[in-house]
Amino acid sequence: MDDQEVPLQSLPDDVSSEVLKTMNLQEIISYSFRSKHAHAMVVALGLPIVFVEIRIEESPAILMYFEGSTIKFTLEMSRNNKMITNLDDVPVSVRVLEGNEERDFEPIMSNRKMNLGEWMQHFRSFSVDFQVDFYVGKIKFDIQSLRNTLPNLRRIGINCLKHEPDESDILNTQNLLRAFLSDVQHLKLHRFPLHLSLQHIGIANLKILEIYFPSDLSKRINFVDISTWNVESCVIMTMKDKMSIIDLNRFFKLWIKGSNPRLKDLSIYLPPEIIPNCDVLLKGLKSTVTKEGGANKFIIRNVRGISAEISVDYVDEEAAIVIFNLSK
Repeated sequence: MDDQEVPLQSLPDDVSSEVLKTMNLQEIISYSFRSKHAHAMVVALGLPIVFVEIRIEESPAILMYFEGSTIKFTLEMSRNNKMITNLDDVPVSVRVLEGNEERDFEPIMSNRKMNLGEWMQHFRSFSVDFQVDFYVGKIKFDIQSLRNTLPNLRRIGINCLKHEPDESDILNTQNLLRAFLSDVQHLKLHRFPLHLSLQHIGIANLKILEIYFPSDLSKRINFVDISTWNVESCVIMTMKDKMSIIDLNRFFKLWIKGSNPRLKDLSIYLPPEIIPNCDVLLKGLKSTVTKEGGANKFIIRNVRGISAEISVDYVDEEAAIVIFNLSK
């Protein structure tokens, strides 16, 4: 993939574009590094990119997702006490993987003498659907450097690598939220100390919020707190003893009284240990029943006169999902 000689420099732009279209994706991406003009030509092609993901971890990775294909660039960094502290650092090498197989398309690619920040900016330009995932637990984040390099992020994920985050991990997550949440529209949290995020999430104007296995091991999901969130779409997946059907019923009662005015849909994935008893789930909601595709849907209405559907679907024989949607 690296340093292939592509004789396009001497051709007119319209001819060069037609030649680029005959190349495979790896060759096209490789060509984009040759110059600013080459990069602009590749961007102008409008490659069929589903989205671009940057993973900021010990060995940062950039993934380009295409329809039916993936290209992954892993940036091997020199270590300073096993911490990444500066986006001005230049990768030692770049490993390239193609598709879903764990094999190198080309074992090593030149670092192009580009620093980590420049690599991120280069790939961000390929797609408006762009995601940055931060992995908390083994590295330290230079927040100001990240904001300067990746301003106005719309989609981020924060992943805690430890089951029980320590004070440093918690500080890192708080700093990341404080730095980016004002611009973010899609936020994904994995093993995140949820109770510490409430003050940040509550004031955000999120379109999509996804929460997977919050790490507050001694706490259950507090639906009273969630009722204050200003979010349009929410997904929550948790473990045994972190959620109860009674608490979920209380959340729907709060919605009926006027909480979560922007909420359009909510999906709650229940662990196998929780049996979704509809009598408990719907108690006091004054719901009406309708059938769709043989399944019961329960209609509730809030003080604003807005109707919503509640349904219980089964992912498999045991695990279930409670789905809340505004009626169309």
